[in-house]
Amino acid sequence: MLNNVERTERDTARGGAFKAFLLGAGLGTVVALLWAPARGQDARRYLGQKARDGQMQARRAAARSREIYAREKDRLGAAVRVGRTRLTNIGRHAAAAAQDVRGTADRVAGHARLALDEAQGSSNGGDAVERVGP
Repeated sequence: MLNNVERTERDTARGGAFKAFLLGAGLGTVVALLWAPARGQDARRYLGQKARDGQMQARRAAARSREIYAREKDRLGAAVRVGRTRLTNIGRHAAAAAQDVRGTADRVAGHARLALDEAQGSSNGGDAVERVGP
């Protein structure tokens, strides 16, 4: 049984051999066309047509790539805009919630001060206590 490293090495070797085979087949085709008994003009015309066909395929692939790029760029831009809007809204809600908590804390502190003042006032025999400061 092969471990992962041995499998990777085996697959890499196979991939390299396959690439070498394809390269050899392509070069062999070109050499065969150039040395074939066909007239040179016919061979050049055939190779020229194949080159033009390859060029057209490359242009079509490039155009498709540009279309896909533009579409995905637009989709990504829209997603970023939605994300920014959501984050802005979260920030606004968090700020509002913090303001509510601050207001509640201020009210509780005010009630606590009143209760403390009342408690101190009743322990002084009901005399009013002058309060200094906040």
